[in-house]
Amino acid sequence: MTIDELTSKLRDLCVLQEQRLAVAESCTGGAIVNQLTSVAGASSYIDCSFIAYSHSAKTRMLGISTELMVTHGSVSLEVAEAMAKGALKNSEGTIALGVTGIAGPSGGSPHKPVGTVCSAWVLRCGRVEKNRHCFFGGRIDIRDQTVRMTIESGIKLLEQRR
Repeated sequence: MTIDELTSKLRDLCVLQEQRLAVAESCTGGAIVNQLTSVAGASSYIDCSFIAYSHSAKTRMLGISTELMVTHGSVSLEVAEAMAKGALKNSEGTIALGVTGIAGPSGGSPHKPVGTVCSAWVLRCGRVEKNRHCFFGGRIDIRDQTVRMTIESGIKLLEQRR
């Protein structure tokens, strides 16, 4: 499927299930919500988006503690989940996505190389789905792969709820 077809499928599932989406992005810098709003009908399911790139923005906008980021690292499943939960708390969303990662070309380490991306989908009812991926290529490639992966994982989550 093309990225636009996947986006339409996510939109249709959200509308069918009466879900309102909130997105909290770091490494993608708004690329996910840009894709979601590039397909007609975005206003029928998207509530809001947060682009929280710095640690202080994650704390101010999403309520993530500095301690959590120091303990687990800003690129971690724990921070991705906290981003999604913060987006839910600060929105009228019923489902939220949190994404953090290392798009490169610098910033990686042996434990978390460039291309490491952590994401979490959180439903207001409490269900959480987390994923960690390691993508390859340049910065744009990593961001594009992240956009596609998060949309696909959102579709999978919502299809499991049917």
